[in-house]
Amino acid sequence: MENLILQPKSRPPLQLKLETGISIESPAVRKQLQNWRLQRRNIGPLATSLYIASNGNSWLAIDSRLSVAVSLDHPYRTTKELIQCCGKPFAIEVLADGELWSWGNWSAVISDKTVLELWIADSLPTNGEKTASLP
Repeated sequence: MENLILQPKSRPPLQLKLETGISIESPAVRKQLQNWRLQRRNIGPLATSLYIASNGNSWLAIDSRLSVAVSLDHPYRTTKELIQCCGKPFAIEVLADGELWSWGNWSAVISDKTVLELWIADSLPTNGEKTASLP
């Protein structure tokens, strides 16, 4: 199998109360997400659980592991603030109504120089790693 070369990881600009990759059955996760709205779905062979807080923040769990955090309630309102904090993104993808700026395992949804959402994903393999933590 050919080695994948992925973008380097960058530290997300948020402190999360939970970490990606941990089981939704752990006591810490259960306690933190107990009042969040829960939606369960199977997407093909994947069992997913989406936890949504009253402020719009959310966690996506895939196969019972926290995999993606989405923050609508973050301290960065403009792209200038985000660049000052974190440097320039590794990649920018054009979306229908904005852009997706990527720093490796985290991204920002941008529209009109405004930071709408921050997405933080489970760890991705780096060059030389044989497995990813996402199933």
